Order: sequence, then C-alpha cells, then structure tokens
Amino acid sequence: MFIDYAGQTIGVIEDGSGEVRQAQVFVVVLRASNYTYLEATWSQQLPDWIGGHLRALEFFGGCTEL
Repeated sequence: MFIDYAGQTIGVIEDGSGEVRQAQVFVVVLRASNYTYLEATWSQQLPDWIGGHLRALEFFGGCTEL
C-alpha cells in the first residue's frame, strides 16, 4: 500500500456557515491493482492520519499480505 497526503488541498463548503475551508486529501493506493481510497481530512495531524488508515483498511476489507 502506498499512503500519503496529496500535495494540493481542496475547498469544502461548511453546511451551517457557508465558509470554505481547505481540506487535506488522504490517499491510499494498492500497488498491484492501483485500487484507490481517498478522503478529505481537516489536517495532517496524527488523529487524522491514523483515522485515514483505519477507514482505508475497512474500505479494502483488511490489509495487504506483504
């Protein structure tokens, strides 16, 4: 699995205020198939980093063998 944040952020509009906040793009790619998971997070801090891993593993149905 290749795991990192994409270089650019994306604008996300908050429902209540209409404010545009910049979100980080967390990306996980399975090497052999290029099967990809991505999500927007508010930061690259440890809780978002770990949460992204957990949700990606749930999405893929587990971890890779190697």
